[in-house]
Amino acid sequence: MRELREPDAFPAGDIGLLRALTDSEGQRPTSGEVLAMAGRWRPWRAYAAQHLWSCGTSARRMKPAREPPGA
Repeated sequence: MRELREPDAFPAGDIGLLRALTDSEGQRPTSGEVLAMAGRWRPWRAYAAQHLWSCGTSARRMKPAREPPGA
């Protein structure tokens, strides 16, 4: 991704990313869930992918932002 200079490339179905985003109960997200989650990381999703790969299985699945009360 860096070689091709694509800072927003994101392989949502990559098994390494799915493993890194596995939650504390052992549930892996689907590639669709990963892609939705990664929308917040635009336009730097390739860097997020590299970070997740380096974290391996120790990373916890990031939860979506909560809406403020009364929204």
